Amino acid sequence: MKLLVKNAIKIYNQKRPHYSNYMLTPNQMHQQNKIKMRTFKTKNSCKNDFATV
Repeated sequence: MKLLVKNAIKIYNQKRPHYSNYMLTPNQMHQQNKIKMRTFKTKNSCKNDFATV
């Protein structure tokens, strides 16, 4: 089981390109410093908004 998890993490970080990383793998994205990762959430998007009754 540990080997399967380790292999899955390796594939995810080294072989699988991500759309938010401009089709680079996470390892490639962390090794460069020119391109910033895309973010799809706004800051404080998880704030609790309470409705008044």
